[in-house]
Amino acid sequence: MGDDDLKRAFQALCGDYEELLDEAAQVTQTADERVGLALFKIDEACAAADGLRQDAEQIQEQLLTELLNNCHEFEDIFLRVNLIERFVGRVLVTTRELEKRMESISRAAGPVFNEYQRHQFIPRGASGVPSTDDKWSPVAFDFSTKELVVRLEKSDARELGVSISSSSATESTAETGG
Repeated sequence: MGDDDLKRAFQALCGDYEELLDEAAQVTQTADERVGLALFKIDEACAAADGLRQDAEQIQEQLLTELLNNCHEFEDIFLRVNLIERFVGRVLVTTRELEKRMESISRAAGPVFNEYQRHQFIPRGASGVPSTDDKWSPVAFDFSTKELVVRLEKSDARELGVSISSSSATESTAETGG
C-alpha cells in the first residue's frame, strides 16, 4: 500500500466518522430541543409560582390588616357591652330597692286605703306620737347616664383606656403620652 491508499482510507474513515457525528448531532439535537423546551417551561412555572406567592403574601397582609381592624371593632363592642351591663346592674339594684320600698309602703299604707280594714287602725285614743319604726329616705336615681352616653359615643376602645391585646395597650400608652 502506498501513501495514496492510506490517504484515501484515512479520508474515508474521516468521512464515516463525520457521518456518525452528524447522525449523533441530529439525535441529540431533538433531545437538546426537548431539554431546552422543558427548561423553558420550568422557568415559566417558577415565574408563575413566584407571582402567585407574591399575590398570596399581599392578600395575606390585607386580610391580617382587616382581621386586626375587626378585632379592634370587637374590642370596642365588648367594652360598650361591659359599660351597658354595669349600667343595667345599677338600674337593677335601684329597681330592687324601689320594689322593697314599695312593698313596705304597701304594707304600711294598705290598711289606710282599704275601707274594710280602715276602722281597725283608727286610733281610739290620742296617741299623738307618730311611729318612727321605719326610716324613710329618698332613693337616688343617679345612674350617671350622661357619663355612660359619653363613654359609649367614643369610637375606639383605646380612647377609653381598655385593651385586650398587648400591642394596642402599648399604642394607647404611647398615644396618651404615658
